[in-house]
Amino acid sequence: MPERRKIVALIFPPHVRYSRELTLGVIEQHAGLRQWSLLELPRWAPGVSPLPDGDFPLDGAIIWVEPRDTFVLDLVKRGIPVVNCGIEWAQESKIVRVTPHPEDINRKIVDHFLSLGLKRMVVLGHKLDTRPATRLVMQAMVDQAIAGGMDAVLRDIGGEYSPSLSPRRLLSFADETQLKKLLATIPKPAGIFCAGDAMGYMVSLLAEDGGWRIPEDLAIMGGGGEVIGEMAHPPLTSIMAPMKEIGRTAVNLLQEWFETGIQPSSPVTVRGAELRERESTLGRSGRVVLAAVRRYIEENAAKGIGMNDLLEVSGMSAKKLNQDYQQAFGIRPLDEVIQIRISHARKLLEENKWPIWEISRRCGFSSQAAFYNYFHRHTGITPSEIGKKHPSQ
Repeated sequence: MPERRKIVALIFPPHVRYSRELTLGVIEQHAGLRQWSLLELPRWAPGVSPLPDGDFPLDGAIIWVEPRDTFVLDLVKRGIPVVNCGIEWAQESKIVRVTPHPEDINRKIVDHFLSLGLKRMVVLGHKLDTRPATRLVMQAMVDQAIAGGMDAVLRDIGGEYSPSLSPRRLLSFADETQLKKLLATIPKPAGIFCAGDAMGYMVSLLAEDGGWRIPEDLAIMGGGGEVIGEMAHPPLTSIMAPMKEIGRTAVNLLQEWFETGIQPSSPVTVRGAELRERESTLGRSGRVVLAAVRRYIEENAAKGIGMNDLLEVSGMSAKKLNQDYQQAFGIRPLDEVIQIRISHARKLLEENKWPIWEISRRCGFSSQAAFYNYFHRHTGITPSEIGKKHPSQ
């Protein structure tokens, strides 16, 4: 008689792209085996078992779940081989784990924010108290950012449900007052990495409601390559782990377990990560170098910068920088420097809190005379005339 086919359960959260990628990887790898019957058991909510009642036949399971999903322990007690496609369950020695390589993902995220000239970074997670391995990986991302010269912190957005599995939370902004307060306390500009595109979508909506510009004030990145990230305003930059390859690897590990009867050693890490760059970090230009130049201009124009500074930031020729920058933003870079510097000077003059010599110093001029000449050349009036229109009270 032919050997009975193995019954293998696939237990992933539904409606998540990573789950679809895992399933595709499993199917593609299993196509060469054709020795199993695959049974999809969607895990709809954390802690809620998708397993059928009774002592149903099951030979193995490929899962992607949280430590709150204690039904996994029931499988282990029954002696069923379990392969987890994620970083959690590190404390359970009888579960084999195949994981993305955290260093590959973290490095791409941090390097992207650094390439944009950002000096601050906030990493947002969800329910990290229940996912210790996830907290460690996200803290490692923060540590990498700090080592790269950034001011970086890890924050948990709290709440019972993840935005990726809770449409109500995604759209009920009244329940997100703590997150609004958090966004308000972040010194701008800053980069925000969100553990999931749904969370990034929610953060972008709250930022827009708060009057913050994306990406000029808050450059927002999500994770997972979800469609909802592309629907955000502006579309989200997103990091993707190699989940399809993880699914393939999980099949190989489980097949080895079946054939030898020996549990494979773990964790097994799968290298690689894909960063999909979009407007939420790059702005209208769609290019890292131009976004970095524009951010440098916004942060430094008020105190005076020249073309040589911009060429050093961009690594481009003056002709190429002028051409590409004007095509992207409708203005040449030095003209934008002038606009910002004049606007800053005018604001200080209208506030009428300091003498003109102090304002000239704050705007990066070597002397009051140089300030007078610059201001008059670009506005047609003198700084003193602004002061007369706005006398001190």
